[in-house]
Amino acid sequence: MSDGSAGAPEQQESRSEANPPEQESIGARLRRAREAQGRTVRAVAASLNLSVDKVEALEQGDDGRLPPPTFIRGYLRNYARLVGLDPEDTVSAYNRERGGAAEEQAPVIGTVGDPSLEPRPSRKRPRRRALVVVLALALIAVLALLLALALGIG
Repeated sequence: MSDGSAGAPEQQESRSEANPPEQESIGARLRRAREAQGRTVRAVAASLNLSVDKVEALEQGDDGRLPPPTFIRGYLRNYARLVGLDPEDTVSAYNRERGGAAEEQAPVIGTVGDPSLEPRPSRKRPRRRALVVVLALALIAVLALLLALALGIG
């Protein structure tokens, strides 16, 4: 019986190691990759220009200590790149963990053909046109005056 009881923890360990990384939280993946490289939280924080608290929050999945999701995605992308994980897979996993929060990433302001996105007519053009007309009239007046003086009419 001692053979069976001794093998049970080994079986549990091999099961946890056999778990695909997709079942592991994003933070746990990042932490595992960081530790595999022998990096400390402080070293990662310095490399990413983040506080130690933010790196710990990323690893613990504590969004309450982090800024809005758009920033979190950027932090995750950079952290993944730093420790050799695929940045886009990491962000996709974050979006899945958060229930499809990718839609929050950028609010849709308008679509192609939306009148609010059409360029507005510039007010400078009518002013420019008026200036051209005034200058043309002034030039005609000067030429008429010069002509009149040259002919001796004035």
